[in-house]
Amino acid sequence: MSQSKMLCGDFDLQVDFALTGFITPSISSNTLFASLHVYDPTLTSLALNGMSIERYAAGYLGSQEYKSYTSNEGDEASVLVATGDMAGRFRIVRSGTAVRSYYWKTGVGGAGDGQWVLVNTATLSSTPWIIELDAGDNWGANSGATPYSVTFSNLQVTSPGPMDAGTGIGPLADSGAAALADLTGMWTVAEVVPPGQLGAGTYPGQWVLQNINGQLSGFATWSTVNRNSTLSGSVIGDAVHIQRVDTDGFRGFFDGTVSPDGSTMSGTGQNDPSSPNGNAATYSWTAARG
Repeated sequence: MSQSKMLCGDFDLQVDFALTGFITPSISSNTLFASLHVYDPTLTSLALNGMSIERYAAGYLGSQEYKSYTSNEGDEASVLVATGDMAGRFRIVRSGTAVRSYYWKTGVGGAGDGQWVLVNTATLSSTPWIIELDAGDNWGANSGATPYSVTFSNLQVTSPGPMDAGTGIGPLADSGAAALADLTGMWTVAEVVPPGQLGAGTYPGQWVLQNINGQLSGFATWSTVNRNSTLSGSVIGDAVHIQRVDTDGFRGFFDGTVSPDGSTMSGTGQNDPSSPNGNAATYSWTAARG
């Protein structure tokens, strides 16, 4: 099963999924998957230029995961996160050439309580991409095959501008351009790294942002660690993504939402372990004007 649509430019793409009968295969060579893909349809494979996130079960792993990949869908080139979720949400965000995948981690309060968890990041093209929802398996003639079902629902795409971009490829049928929050100005920020994470503690700082057509730029100062950062990112509707790059190359990501009156922002973030002196700590953050 495969369903496809097209879109252009920056976007924040989310979809719900629900699985029934999705079991870990008993045969090592068998796999099951339910996937959200975005990729350049002019190339021969989504693996050449695209991002995918899926619910995945492989016999040889003996477990189930969220799986995200860009260059190759083989497990050796993928990010795997163990899970038993039979329902949840996928998310892929593109800002310029920066692309990120997430899954929704439900909190103690139920389906409406939780946070987005960053799975994978990549620098890819900003060309028009196809959206594909896909599900399948490779049971083939192997014994032990059991049927399963996947339901995708609540497909949502938000964009800071028209999705056509003059390419002749139309927007997603029932989506429109979301209103932009103007984030220009000074923000008082607090990053909170919880106990058990590397560098646990609260890190206050100041952000100065400039917002031009949904594209963010600026700088940050962090008072307790004597660090300075350049900031870049995007705001799409009420969804904001900001990347910090410190003077020594250390990087981190902030994802969250803007309040309805535009006076505050909050969300979750993660440091980039591949950056100089990097680590994989996750944190919450808040920002208020002034």
